[in-house]
Amino acid sequence: MKKSILFLILAAAAMVLMLSSCSAESDDETCTIEKRIKSFFDDINNDKSVAYENLHPGCTMRNDLKDPRTWNESPFSGSDYTYKGNKFGSAWIGTFSGGIYLGDNIEFRLKEDGTDNWKILSISINGEKKIY
Repeated sequence: MKKSILFLILAAAAMVLMLSSCSAESDDETCTIEKRIKSFFDDINNDKSVAYENLHPGCTMRNDLKDPRTWNESPFSGSDYTYKGNKFGSAWIGTFSGGIYLGDNIEFRLKEDGTDNWKILSISINGEKKIY
């Protein structure tokens, strides 16, 4: 009995996690700005090979960043990034830490790629565009 209850709890938790983040690959689904930022940091921390999928097709550097090795030369070459911030219109502004950064300012500019499917157009750190 206890095993089946534990299984149900774990299954429900897995479903909530799957529904709460964006799958960057699918252009058919919706993804809020907040979920896109979460998805980006999840990918940067766990699997840089898919991080580019969070970028809008209009992001000039998107094709270059398809190669996971390119991320190792980017501001996001480290791991264990944390972040906090808020949405302002089509931007997300906050601070982040990880790699060489400790509480630095970060700004994401986002643009819809389909209806209600927000993707990252550019990223600035301390006022300097790093990904565009």
